[in-house]
Amino acid sequence: MLIPDREWKCRFSPGVLMGQVHFEKIDLQQLVVMSPLIVMAREESNGKISRTFLPACGIEPYVYVDTRYRVIEVLLGTAELSPGAEIIVTGFDPGSLKVHLDYHVQGLSRSPEVPAYDLGRELRPDAAEGCILFLKRRIFLLRDIEGKLCTEVDALAHPCWNALESMDKKKMVRSLIKTHAGKSSIEVTIGVSRESPADSEIGLIEQIKSMFPHYTSYSWKVLNISPERL
Repeated sequence: MLIPDREWKCRFSPGVLMGQVHFEKIDLQQLVVMSPLIVMAREESNGKISRTFLPACGIEPYVYVDTRYRVIEVLLGTAELSPGAEIIVTGFDPGSLKVHLDYHVQGLSRSPEVPAYDLGRELRPDAAEGCILFLKRRIFLLRDIEGKLCTEVDALAHPCWNALESMDKKKMVRSLIKTHAGKSSIEVTIGVSRESPADSEIGLIEQIKSMFPHYTSYSWKVLNISPERL
């Protein structure tokens, strides 16, 4: 599987120490199932936007990059999105944030298992022509000590590594969409601190449903963003 070193470095915040990375190969059919939104798009000039998330006081900031794209054609997705629309694909990844916290708080070097689309080649999208992007909605909420949820990240994101294809695969992708399009679902990560009450997960599903009422399937996981120092 060809994943450039520069691409790997961009996905994880600077300074994170990791062991060997294990890739779980995803084929094109699986990628379509994982992607409720598939578009043909081109990256905007100067489209890279650096973002910073501050976990807890005294912990190194988590840095990630968002990318602006201009939609050429919608292959699968909401009717609200049309050709010519600008979208932002976030580089925020709860998995890489967890690795960041483990290293900067506990000094642990992780060997993450990362699902990745197996292109069989290194794809360098033509800036003028564009590429096919496979996307899903990524939500990161913060929960305060009173149990209130607030939105930190709500953006489109790749469902796995290398979630893009060349434009000449349009016909093949359309064919797979007809038989393997994924269901409407939303995955939420909720950042909490150890200061949160022990029953902090009570009532989460009701709050999530009220915030995102247009989905038929909901799932979430909790990430401690201010771990105790060892």
